[in-house]
Amino acid sequence: MIPEGNILILTQWSFKDALVQTYTLPYVDIIRKIVPSKTKIFVLTAEQERISLSDDEKLNINKQWAIKNMQLIAQPYSRFGIKKLMSALFRLINLSRLIKRQNIKIIHAFCTPAGSMAYILCKMTGAKLIIDSYEPHAEAMVENGTWKKGGLAFKILFALEKRETRKAMVVIATTQGMKEYAFIKYHTGIKNFFVKPACVDLEMFSPREKNPELLRELQFENKMVAVYAGKLGGIYYKKEVFDF
Repeated sequence: MIPEGNILILTQWSFKDALVQTYTLPYVDIIRKIVPSKTKIFVLTAEQERISLSDDEKLNINKQWAIKNMQLIAQPYSRFGIKKLMSALFRLINLSRLIKRQNIKIIHAFCTPAGSMAYILCKMTGAKLIIDSYEPHAEAMVENGTWKKGGLAFKILFALEKRETRKAMVVIATTQGMKEYAFIKYHTGIKNFFVKPACVDLEMFSPREKNPELLRELQFENKMVAVYAGKLGGIYYKKEVFDF
């Protein structure tokens, strides 16, 4: 039974990031069509300075979204550290007030870092938790060398991943294997478990002939041209893509 009330979509990505534009917002649009029009949807982003929205851009987005009964909440992004932990406390307090003031009953978090914040907010407010794009972020950060397994960042996120897994009303994973992962790593059997592929809207793509001038300019004539549809660096492939 889905509780009545408004919805908070929680991410830890910038609005202009591809993970918001092409991965999150298309599904938010689907949610918008499914839930009643009176249900207000709030979308929270974490704005990295180099691609952060200007005040005018935020104003224009919210003018357009108001028609759909949606609102963007753009907060500054900060990397893990003392500053982030301190700012997180104030943000959690402010967000918990927003949740209660705006009658938000569901927090729909994309990926486990956002899910960690959502877990704490649900404990503070009684809202229901949905984890989307469920995958092991803490161990992935160790695997790619960004964090150390004995480090504070890993320990905090891994512990919160375990708790949000147990708390979630629904878990939407990227692969079927995440159900077994949760059982092995977190000793948790997930009941309401779903798998959602990373899809594209085929109507956004239109087959057409290759531009002969561009082919000559880039020296791609008589060559196979492939597209890597993903990000580069960080927890994503970089060297491997260019080696390929």
